Amino acid sequence: SNYFSIDPNSNSIWLASTLDDQADGVSDGIADFGGLFRYDLTRNNDRIQLEKVCEKRFKGGSASTPTIRADGQRVYVADSFGQVLSIDRNCQVRWQLDVGEQVIGSLSLSSVGNELYASTGSSVKKILINRSNAADQHSPASIVWEADLTQGFRLNGNVFNRFVSLINQIIPQDIPYLIDVSNLQITGVSDNGIMIQSGLGVRFDEEGATATQLAPLIISTNFIDRQTGKIVNSTPAKEESIAVITTAPNGSVYTGNSPIRRAFIRGVVLKIKEQTHLNNTALLDYLVPPVAGGVSRFYATNKFDLFARDASCSANSRLDNAINNYQSGGFAPGVYLDYLTTLSLIKQSQGALDSAVEHKEMTRFYADIQHRKLNHAYTALLQYDYIGAEKLLSKSCDSLKSTRWSFK
Repeated sequence: SNYFSIDPNSNSIWLASTLDDQADGVSDGIADFGGLFRYDLTRNNDRIQLEKVCEKRFKGGSASTPTIRADGQRVYVADSFGQVLSIDRNCQVRWQLDVGEQVIGSLSLSSVGNELYASTGSSVKKILINRSNAADQHSPASIVWEADLTQGFRLNGNVFNRFVSLINQIIPQDIPYLIDVSNLQITGVSDNGIMIQSGLGVRFDEEGATATQLAPLIISTNFIDRQTGKIVNSTPAKEESIAVITTAPNGSVYTGNSPIRRAFIRGVVLKIKEQTHLNNTALLDYLVPPVAGGVSRFYATNKFDLFARDASCSANSRLDNAINNYQSGGFAPGVYLDYLTTLSLIKQSQGALDSAVEHKEMTRFYADIQHRKLNHAYTALLQYDYIGAEKLLSKSCDSLKSTRWSFK
């Protein structure tokens, strides 16, 4: 299902939906077209009403909620055939890019770096948007990388190979299946990486196991480098999630547990257990553990010195972005969001510095030097001295990149 999106820069609301049945010229109960619509809130005497301004129709409809750029000049949406569309405020397509398969959910946009992330059923792809200096123009975009999600299951003691061996023991030989890895979530973008949840499981199909939905058995939460697309860290997840990954100000990552597919899969596996008389309950619970609700939280347990470095350098990048956007468009909502995010990142860096000292990854003397730089930057920001704060954050970032004095 799609949500509507609100542009904080104006009175516009964007939504993607399926068109009326008759829009394709045939009344057959099936709508072949979808569209992106812009509505503006207008005042009519003492009443507020929605007025349709424009629409862009495309074949097949859309499975994504519109993603609005920070300045409100572009809206990004994907159709049913793997095309990512960049649309301006007049509902005109500025460019489109084929990502090879249908995008699931919303496209994820980073205001820093002009990066767009497309989550598909198989992976996540980074799209680099080549913006010109003019705020209302784009040159074509391109796919930079596609993440290899199998890598996450090879990092944790090569779970992938062990899984293949166990599945071959359980599933009867006369049942055709394919072992595969799939993306399960919309990409969550953070300042130093992206987060995605992947599932390792099987596909069943009489024609060769290529056309069915993946049945995820083992779930992994992955942290992916934004520049290379390589999985930096992979942590086993307690449960699958169909929600969006959320990050907290202290760097924690939260996911809502929603075992929609796994609840069905566990029932199927238990039925197979009855029919095959497989009595290895521990093995089955490893492959298909009991379903769990609630919320899962992930947090760093070491390398806090690198956490402090990333938070400080990300704060510097965010503030650079705010300064550039302010110079081109004034104090817009996106600029204020970058301002608040920079303050939060400074606090993250300071918290990580203390944790680095506690875990003997950094000396207290060196941490105190960084604390002073960050305190001065924080104070400058509170006084809206963007340039002064940016210089201090740049020095902190450069210093934390060097490990000459940071370790005991």
